[in-house]
Amino acid sequence: MKTRFLVWKDPRCNGINPEWKDITAQEFYDLIRSGANKGRYFIAMPKTSDEKDDGKIFIEVNQAEYKDWKKEANREYYLNITYRNIPIISYEALTFDDGNSFGEEMLADKTTDVEDEVLRRMESERLKQILAQFTPDEYSLIQYFFLSEKPGTVRGYGSLAGIPYKTADNRKRAILKKLREILEN
Repeated sequence: MKTRFLVWKDPRCNGINPEWKDITAQEFYDLIRSGANKGRYFIAMPKTSDEKDDGKIFIEVNQAEYKDWKKEANREYYLNITYRNIPIISYEALTFDDGNSFGEEMLADKTTDVEDEVLRRMESERLKQILAQFTPDEYSLIQYFFLSEKPGTVRGYGSLAGIPYKTADNRKRAILKKLREILEN
């Protein structure tokens, strides 16, 4: 397939609803060499398939699109030059003799301590079991004093519940006693 060159019929459209004109290679060469067409940008479109018979297509774009394309083309060139002699191995493609293990499963995750994670989950489960033993009122009291981001005060709880300070303090002490008894068992 031959190379195609698509330009805007109206160069002032800046890519907004453009009408396209297909020109020859010679016309394209003359266009880019002409000083009157300064400020017009063209990019090479990527091939649509791996087949060799696909020709290139050059299209006119606005400046922002050209900058994005150029940035990506420069990055691809850099990666090709930098890594040309380095073989790339995909861990996803590796399989082991048992057929059930894959390469990425064999890599250690150094950001996670498995023991700590298991202990944290066990503690979390134990805490859920303990909290399930409390009534909804007791649970809200525990949440207010101990589980909220900024734990509350006895005076604050008394104001919220509309009860005297001493009553709020007695309720807090009763919850702590019950919690202590559950944890000791």
